[in-house]
Amino acid sequence: MLIFHWKFAKREKNLEYMYLSAPAGSGKTQSIVEFSIRNANDGRKTLIVQPTKLLVDSTAERIRRASQSVRVRSIHTGTVCGATEEISKHIGRADTDAEVLLICQKGFDQLQEMPRLNEWDANFRRGA
Repeated sequence: MLIFHWKFAKREKNLEYMYLSAPAGSGKTQSIVEFSIRNANDGRKTLIVQPTKLLVDSTAERIRRASQSVRVRSIHTGTVCGATEEISKHIGRADTDAEVLLICQKGFDQLQEMPRLNEWDANFRRGA
């Protein structure tokens, strides 16, 4: 597994990124959980993109259990109809403050528009 921590710069296509590679069971998901909670507590928004709905849901639950004060939202085809449109709307909302948003890679890849994406820190996790 790889986790990519990407910080979106002013332009959506201009990304700064760091790679982290580690074996199964080494704490990659826990690192995402801790990073996301720290970010939210600092008033920042975190977008987590993961390969499966199951991983999105289990990571969201881990974040909720670790910190009840952090706003956590999952959007994928199992949670709403028109997931891609809902993801785009949610990312673009001006009223969205300190929160963690989890989505599937497929939904992210299908996004046509990504308004205000530069306001989010994003973590991409992909299977090896």
